Amino acid sequence: MGYVYRILAIGYLNTGRDLRRMESNSRSPIFSGFAELLEGIVTVRAFSAEQRFLNDLHGKIDVMTKVSSATIVQIPPC
Repeated sequence: MGYVYRILAIGYLNTGRDLRRMESNSRSPIFSGFAELLEGIVTVRAFSAEQRFLNDLHGKIDVMTKVSSATIVQIPPC
């Protein structure tokens, strides 16, 4: 029984590590895009491109949400 538990635990830990890495990778473009926006905010406003940057940010957030929802464990009510 201990052997089966060990095999399952190793699989669980490896999967959790991969999911955290995927979530981190999907979060990175959001931060870099926001930093880019802050650096060039004057240019963005000059060309009235706020909506384009907002739509791009929403798309990146959607991707991150899809990845992070895979890490949530659903526990059935008792």
